This record gives sequence, C-alpha cells and structure tokens, in this order.
Amino acid sequence: DADPDGDSYDNLLEYAFGGNPDDANDQGNAPETSMMEETGTNWFYHVYYEHTNKVARGLDYSVEAGTGLVITNWGSVVIDPVGSGAGPAGYNVFTNRISTATEGKQFIKLDVGFTE
Repeated sequence: DADPDGDSYDNLLEYAFGGNPDDANDQGNAPETSMMEETGTNWFYHVYYEHTNKVARGLDYSVEAGTGLVITNWGSVVIDPVGSGAGPAGYNVFTNRISTATEGKQFIKLDVGFTE
C-alpha cells in the first residue's frame, strides 16, 4: 500500500506496470483512456498492460465496469474486449471499451492483485 513517491500509484501498481516507486514521473505502462465515435456510437476506451510473465510474478489483472461509485455495482456494465497483443517489451496490451449510449455515467476499474 505504500506510495513513497506520492504519485497515487502504490507499490503494487508500480510493480505491475513497470514503474519506479521512487520516481513520481515514472508510473511505467499505466492504463490509458479515451473517447471515440464509431458508426454513430460513442465509446469509452480503456487500454492496459499486463506483464507477459504475470503468472510467474504472481500477478492477476481484472477489468470491471459499473454505473456507480457510491453504490458499487461492478460487473453491471458489459465490457467489449476489442483487442489484445504484444505491447512494450515484457508486456501484452489489452483494449476494452464500453458504449456511452445506454448509461449517463459509467466507470471502468482495473484491479491488480497477487495470486495465492
């Protein structure tokens, strides 16, 4: 849970994304978001990176979406996985999206944890 460089990424996230926990300017391969319109539908895109050897490192990555932060309902929004493949050296990249047409507010979260 420690965040020695004060960049809002705890040590686990810095490890998972390849950042430097002692350098606030280096969060590694942090997730990216964007909005895009395709064939009349607006999409919220979420791109994240996983270590290619995540199992050996004991890491688990999971993406969820919901419509609320106060009353959490993670899993209530359908996530459309639109791509995956090789990313920067040692990482795979995953692109997911959610349509903005059905709900006024939606949220995506990336959970990173250690496997037992």
